[in-house]
Amino acid sequence: MPARYALSMTTDALRSAYGVSGPGPIWLPSWNVAPGQPAPVIRRPDRGTGRALDLMFWGLVPSWTTTMDRRSSHARCETLAESGMFRAAFRSRRCLIPASAFYGRIADRPYACARRDGQPLAFAGLWDLWGLDGDTLRGFAVVTTDAPDGLLPGTARFPVLLPAEAWEAWLNAPPREARTLMHPALPDVLRCWPISGRVRDPAQNDAHLLDPLAI
Repeated sequence: MPARYALSMTTDALRSAYGVSGPGPIWLPSWNVAPGQPAPVIRRPDRGTGRALDLMFWGLVPSWTTTMDRRSSHARCETLAESGMFRAAFRSRRCLIPASAFYGRIADRPYACARRDGQPLAFAGLWDLWGLDGDTLRGFAVVTTDAPDGLLPGTARFPVLLPAEAWEAWLNAPPREARTLMHPALPDVLRCWPISGRVRDPAQNDAHLLDPLAI
């Protein structure tokens, strides 16, 4: 599953690429987004129609819990509709998580994966709003599925990648329809390549993390 990902787009580029109608927070490109960090999320706005761009923390805390200890950065697509952790968010708080590339590994060797056509990625995501004693937190989780056949054999999980034609349904369709969108990406959509182990350190954050590594 993606423990890190890159998002090298600016706020204006995000708004254009993902059809955001309103303003967005300032986002500086990052090549090493890690759980616990803030990152852009695209969701239905609280009022009106269209798409809103917000910053949320990577790590969903369900609204019903009384402690922040119940935090998860990933949600398995096979069980999220019935899971107490994610069921409510799946019904009404689905989101898109923009990315330029994501990182995985085979054994101890890290790899980067991106679209072959160079277009940005959209992970299927869930978000929730947790609050207690005046403290509030908006957090998100990446929905995961099986790795595509033949791509990085031995990798346990991949993010659910949504094509542009599925974005509106993921954000707004009833849960029964949304369930049909959660499946592995076609292998020919993605390319993957080995990269440096520097990506394991969240303090390392530059475009060279995506440089191919000769093996």
